[in-house]
Amino acid sequence: MLNDRINELIKEIDATKLAISEYADIDRTSISHISSGKRIPNKHSASVVKIIDGIYRYAKDNDKLNMISEITGVDIALSSDDFKTGITDWLYEDMPTKYVIDKHRDTVTYIYKINVLLDRFNISNAEITEKLNCDPAVISRYRNGGRDVNPASSFSLKLANELWDRIESAEDYSFISKSSGIKKDNLNRDSFQEWFTDYNAPIVIPRDSNTKSLLETFTVTATTKQKKLRRSKNFILPTKQEDAPMSYIGNEGLRQAVEQFFATALEKKPRYLCLYSDSSMEWMTEDPQFFTKWQNSMLLLIQKGVKIIIIHNLKRSTPELTNAIIAWLPLYQTGKVEPYYFEHARLSNIFSHSLFINPKGHAITGLQIKGTEENSIYHYLTDTNEISMLCDSYDKMKENAVPLVEHPDSIPEDNDSKTYEYNGINIVITKDAVYLTHNETGVNIGLKHHLLVKSFNEFFEGL
Repeated sequence: MLNDRINELIKEIDATKLAISEYADIDRTSISHISSGKRIPNKHSASVVKIIDGIYRYAKDNDKLNMISEITGVDIALSSDDFKTGITDWLYEDMPTKYVIDKHRDTVTYIYKINVLLDRFNISNAEITEKLNCDPAVISRYRNGGRDVNPASSFSLKLANELWDRIESAEDYSFISKSSGIKKDNLNRDSFQEWFTDYNAPIVIPRDSNTKSLLETFTVTATTKQKKLRRSKNFILPTKQEDAPMSYIGNEGLRQAVEQFFATALEKKPRYLCLYSDSSMEWMTEDPQFFTKWQNSMLLLIQKGVKIIIIHNLKRSTPELTNAIIAWLPLYQTGKVEPYYFEHARLSNIFSHSLFINPKGHAITGLQIKGTEENSIYHYLTDTNEISMLCDSYDKMKENAVPLVEHPDSIPEDNDSKTYEYNGINIVITKDAVYLTHNETGVNIGLKHHLLVKSFNEFFEGL
């Protein structure tokens, strides 16, 4: 096991966990949790990289690298990076696949690949469950990144075949060819399956795909704007906890704090909530039930007239940004979500922050070292003076942020504006924004981000 091998290394080089933690620049509790077996991190996690670096540096300073070489079988003549990679491989050589797959690549590449193709062919979770005879909860966790997917598993192979069977039109073949990088002459069931089940093989979204999806989503939201947003059948709401703690630990703790925050907001009905986070979204998406509560809470708060002021983290690629806009668009169209983003601010590579404020006396704050979220502390505040100061701080943040969305009375145009018509939508592209107006309903929205401007320009230039 991983913990046994780490303990063996530390013992054989005559080190202590405290010494390794200092060399690794990591909290001693992180090493204690891993060395005791309480926590089993992924092979590619930041904590493992730091611990291996700490062990290597300690051994080098104390002339113990030869001991590590004897135990692990790694050639001492290798470069430092290759030597550390060898140590890592030795630590994980008998570990289950889920701890060895690079979760970053798996989430960003493979799960993104699954979601894009399922959305492309309009396949619901319920359909996959029925077709592949699997648990719907597992499908949900696969799709939101809450559970690792082994690309070589029987599930992946069956899903690849199901997706291939959905390819019907020439447009479908063209999309798959562009997305996979497989030339049309070489595109067949076998080549598609090989690409789909290789988590190192990226999916390249054709430039027009995301823009087209955004336009289609706008049409739906523009024609249903006046209808009341409907609750799903399984409408789960957060539960308020009496005598709730004032501090919470890790992702699970943050979920508990946010559930308390939303439950209180639904009870007190403030005029607005202020939200900001530049942390990894795993805390929200890795628990499907919690994610449902988050969505339902936002929906119900908006229905109750509560405005959501949110400063987004938009340091994303164009496809990720467009998909995020698509996901939020139904809420943007209510006019009750006021989104902003930092245009020029540089996000820290070391720290991440979370700040959720209900002006009626509740807030969550957190400052984390990136990569240590599982050990981070989040504070739940109810002191009115502290809430007031946080509101002032948030107002200062908002002054430095840029509106992402607007609903103008008239569409601004200038000499450089470009105007297009697409499936009943009037599109005006200016230097700084894209304005969409549904010709039938008159509903409009302005999206103000340079990547969206670039994406729309490329889309219409390619038509």
